[in-house]
Order: sequence, then structure tokens, then C-alpha cells
Amino acid sequence: MEDDTFIKNVEFEPLNNSKYLTPIRMIFEARLKKNDKVRKIIWDVATEHDSVATLLYNKDHDTLLFVKQFRASVFFGAVKRQKENLGKTIENIDFTKYPTSLGYSLELCAGLIDKPGVSVLKHAHEEILEECGYDVPLEEIKLLKRFITGIGFSGAQQHIFYAIVDDSMIVHEGGGIEEDGENIETISMTINETKFILKLKKILK
Repeated sequence: MEDDTFIKNVEFEPLNNSKYLTPIRMIFEARLKKNDKVRKIIWDVATEHDSVATLLYNKDHDTLLFVKQFRASVFFGAVKRQKENLGKTIENIDFTKYPTSLGYSLELCAGLIDKPGVSVLKHAHEEILEECGYDVPLEEIKLLKRFITGIGFSGAQQHIFYAIVDDSMIVHEGGGIEEDGENIETISMTINETKFILKLKKILK
């Protein structure tokens, strides 16, 4: 899936009416330190959905399953960090001259909690089905941990699950929802391969 193609017709505009992220400014008064006076505090925050992510283990092949996909935000950050772009405003950076390979990310199967009335567990199940093609019984998806992401701006929460799968659960090849712009590749890795990657000091593409 990943090749050194390039993006074109790049534009940036103010964020309005996003269904994923809403930036706002929070103004409040508080005493955040003992014996300190009450202070007025201004903090830029954003509202965003909580999310789910699932670590999948295929017992038939003794492998862990991950997903690989292009992330515009990863590409954006990688281009900004290029030596020749440090200190430049985004208007002065030519994003079209950098390969899309800079924007690919290796991830757990994950997604937003964005369906009202649908449980967190069911969201995890649907993401596994959409992205990896496995129809895993709900009782086989186990919660590992919850933690806060985006601590500097949103405080959104992510729920981490674990599930043991086998080939009998495969109902399609996965790949995500094309209408949502998803183009996801499922990556199988042995335990040793995963441990090796976790020891790398450089950030994965």
C-alpha cells in the first residue's frame, strides 16, 4: 500500500464545524496551589471523542495484528520537522515535495467512540470487524486499561482492549471504511518482531 506518492493541491483553513475536533478557550478562576491566591487562568482546549484500541493476538499463527495507514497529522508533523522547515510557517512549507511515506503509522486496531447509545465494548468490536475483518464475540474482547490522551488540550480517554482471535473469525479482508477515506492494511507480526520494534529508538514511519 505504501509507496512514495506525493500529495497535491494542499490548502489550510480555519477549523469550523468539525465532527471530530472543536477548539475552544476555557477561562476560569482557581487556587491550584496550597496557600496561593485565586488566579484567573486561560487555557486553550478542544473537545474530541474518546476512543478504543484493541491488541489482537491470532492464536493460529502466533502473531499480533496491527494496522498501517496514512495519517495526515503524522505527515504534517513529519514535514514540519524536516531540517529545512524548522522555524518556517506552514504557508512557507511546500508539502507537495515530500513523499506520503512520511505519514504512515503502525497502530493498534482503533477508532472513535462516536455512536450514541452504542457501548464502548461494541465500538471496539465494530472497529476490529471494519479494520481487520474479524468478527470477534463480545465476550472474548477484554478490557485492559483506560488512560487519558491529549492531556494538554482535550483530556480524551482511550479504552485499551485485548482479544485472542483465530482464522475462523475472519469474515472479510478488512481495510476500513472507504467512504471515510480509510485505506488500512493489516500487519501481522511475531512476538519477537514486535519486541524488536519496541526497542527501536527511532520513531516508526
